[in-house]
Amino acid sequence: MDIYDMNGKRIKSLTKHISNGSYANSDFTWDGRSDRGAALNSGIYICKVFISSDELQTESAISSQMILIK
Repeated sequence: MDIYDMNGKRIKSLTKHISNGSYANSDFTWDGRSDRGAALNSGIYICKVFISSDELQTESAISSQMILIK
């Protein structure tokens, strides 16, 4: 999962490898910091989740807005 600011700049990348069939019950935790460790301001951010299947040889992405409140 990547997190972007409203200007489209990627600010955080969270990686998790999930086994077949368990992705529907997976969660991510973000501490409100950038990849460089800087605390980010409250605001609206975009999260983009990438899903790929080696078995089916497909890739998909889903994005959604989220609000960071401190």
